[in-house]
Amino acid sequence: MINVSSCKSKSNENAAEEHAEGDGHNHEAEEDHSGHDHADGEHTEQEAHSKTVHLNAAQYKNAGIDTGWFEMKNLSDAINASGYTKLPPQNQADVTSTMGGIVKTIKVIEGQYVKQGQSLATIQSLEYNKIRLEKSKLKESLQSAQANKQYLDVEYNRQKELSEENINAKKTFQKVASELELETKKIVNLLEQIEITDQMLILGGTSKSPVLSINAPISGYVSDIYI
Repeated sequence: MINVSSCKSKSNENAAEEHAEGDGHNHEAEEDHSGHDHADGEHTEQEAHSKTVHLNAAQYKNAGIDTGWFEMKNLSDAINASGYTKLPPQNQADVTSTMGGIVKTIKVIEGQYVKQGQSLATIQSLEYNKIRLEKSKLKESLQSAQANKQYLDVEYNRQKELSEENINAKKTFQKVASELELETKKIVNLLEQIEITDQMLILGGTSKSPVLSINAPISGYVSDIYI
């Protein structure tokens, strides 16, 4: 580098001569540099070989090295893992009372196996008597509606005959037909309400001391008790 910098400060003639001499010097440098590059290549190759470990037979045996092919194997007969299980909706049930009251007894504990229909707990409810009274009123209304329907059935047939013979106005016949239709719908509605009260009263109990039994809808194990 010193030679190159000094060549730039001299005259053209001296520069030409020195440049010629410099050429010879640079060629030698290039040759030396080429040789240096070759040495670097050999050095890199040596480093690559230095990362390879060679073992003789005795070392291979003492190290306990074993080789083989890939194959399917069971790691263990049992696998331990953390998690939780969840049942499908059709295999579990939440049991509650259809009416409010005071819990008297709890007949099961968590983890206990129960059969379908088995009593799980009992409650005392004053609402039971109210439902019994409501059912009694519904039955009275049903009897009255059925009696009225019987009368309307007869009147409907009579007005129909008179209307066909043009003895009375069709308006009278249409009125009776409308009343009969409304009474029929009323009876259907009353029957549905009575069925609902029957389902609520099927738990059991007496009019003096209504104690209701909470029964298991399916067979299985009790998981939680929220009482």
